[in-house]
This record gives sequence, structure tokens and C-alpha cells, in this order.
Amino acid sequence: MISGISFSNKINQDAIEILKYPVESLIIADGIGSLKYSAESSKFITEFLREKIKSKNLNLDLAFKEAFHQFKLFCEGKPIHEFGTTVITAINDGKMIHIASLGNCSAVLIKPEFVYFNPPIFTCLIAPDIDAEDKLTKFFNPIKFFKPDIYHLRLSSEFCIILTTDGAFSIEKLNFAKSSDNENEIWQEYPKMIGFIISNLTHVKTENDLEELLKDLKDNFIKQIDDDTTIGIMTSPNFFNALNNTI
Repeated sequence: MISGISFSNKINQDAIEILKYPVESLIIADGIGSLKYSAESSKFITEFLREKIKSKNLNLDLAFKEAFHQFKLFCEGKPIHEFGTTVITAINDGKMIHIASLGNCSAVLIKPEFVYFNPPIFTCLIAPDIDAEDKLTKFFNPIKFFKPDIYHLRLSSEFCIILTTDGAFSIEKLNFAKSSDNENEIWQEYPKMIGFIISNLTHVKTENDLEELLKDLKDNFIKQIDDDTTIGIMTSPNFFNALNNTI
């Protein structure tokens, strides 16, 4: 199954593309709010990657390089310093999950056997990418090419992957802290939106149920967020059967 949602309590500068063929794919981008053409930037990269995937070009390294050169042409005659976006994509080719991330976004992996823990256990595959001053270290833009971080996961059992823009963490303000017991231990408050999704996965049986879960997420959090928020969910075919069988 695959689904996604994008929402904001202001102007939404995020973009999302969902493909089911030729391979299941999620592409989400978060235009940088301080830039004039942030929405155009996120729209450009999501649509560009969508067309690359539709043409069965799954080489993400090359896709991002080509996107950069095409973006430079797209921005000609305009103030290029006013374009920029973060982006993350996940592709399920049936054998592996390929994830490419550029900028402040995240990817979470959930296995069915850990959903019923209290709190549920998940693996953060990609953490939000900011430096000590909460500034982006890299992002998609027409001035300087940054290589995306690319991961290839061979998953031997059922899985659920959640992709998010940084708005999903705006409630927590991305606060990290050192443990009082161990100064080398870094922790973050349990992310509320991710927790909401995981705790409600047990009610999902169909793709329509998954879409309803994301609508409920929006209804519950849209008044609390202070940033655009886009979330995509991709699961293996039998994830929810496996989830129900672990009760």
C-alpha cells in the first residue's frame, strides 16, 4: 500500500507525488519558506523525479544530477538565489527500497512485531539534517549541486516506511537534548505525529483505511503545526496481515 498527505495552516510550499506503476514510489519536497520561489522549487523536483521513475530510470544519483542541470535552465532569467527545496524519495522495486534524501526531512522504518510495544519501537533511517544552528547543511537549488544521501535497503520481512518533511516535527521544534545520566546520549521527545500514525496502524486493512488515517492525522494536528507538513506511507503487501497476526 502507498498513500500520502500534505497540509499546512498557512501557505503550503510542500509538494508530493505518489506512483504505483511502474514501481511504487513516494516523492515529497519542502520548499524553503524564506525563499520567494520555494513552492515552484518543490513542484519542479517532485515532478522531475516522477517522470524519471515513470521512464524506469531508477538511478537516483544520475537523476539528481540531471535535475540540477534542468533546474538551472528552468530558473534562467529569474533570481536564482530565491529557489530551493528539500526532497526525499523512496522507491520499492520489489526487491529493495531505494531512498534518496537531500535536506531537512526524515524516514522511519516500522516492523509489525514492534508496533504493540508501549511506546511503539521504530527505526529512524534518516534524521532531519540540520547543523548546530538549525541551518540546512544542503538542499536542492540551482546554484550549487549537493549529492543526496542514498540508501538501499534489502528487507526480508514486512515493513512500513514513513517519509516526512520537517513540518512533521514542528510540534517538537526539533529539540534535542543530552541525557542527564550520560552526556554522550542524545535523545528527542517521542515525535507526536509518528506516534499517532503507529498507534493507529492496527485499524488499517485497506488503502482507503490508510487514506482515512492520514486525514485523521491532519484533523488532529493542523492547528498545532507551525510549518508545512507532508507525510507519505509505503508498506509491503502483507504488512497489515502480519501486524494483525502479532496480536
